[in-house]
Amino acid sequence: MRLLEETRFDAVFSFIYSPRKGTPAEKLEDQIRRQKTRLSKKHREHLANAFINEAETEENKDFDIPVRTKTVVASELTLDDAIMQMELSGHSFYIYTDEESGQISVVYRRSSEGYGLIEVEQED
Repeated sequence: MRLLEETRFDAVFSFIYSPRKGTPAEKLEDQIRRQKTRLSKKHREHLANAFINEAETEENKDFDIPVRTKTVVASELTLDDAIMQMELSGHSFYIYTDEESGQISVVYRRSSEGYGLIEVEQED
């Protein structure tokens, strides 16, 4: 009754779980078990198919990644000009041909600060 006073309800319906013979709770465990069995039988095939489909999706996931291909012309620039072109384009990297070395290079914006440079060497 203290609960009624604390919650300020006029009345409360409470069901005391007691599996004694002759009480509704006596049948409760059996009803729950039968319901679980019925649900598992009803959804067994659907769950099995969902599991198989999920496994197939995981296997094919590596092959479904779209790859966008873009062709660029590596213009002959100085490093400073390449950085300026990168900033103007809004990209985080820029591919160009270095004026001094004649090699293809990539300038990129570093996550910490500043820029990085990748110089490509041709194999002999």
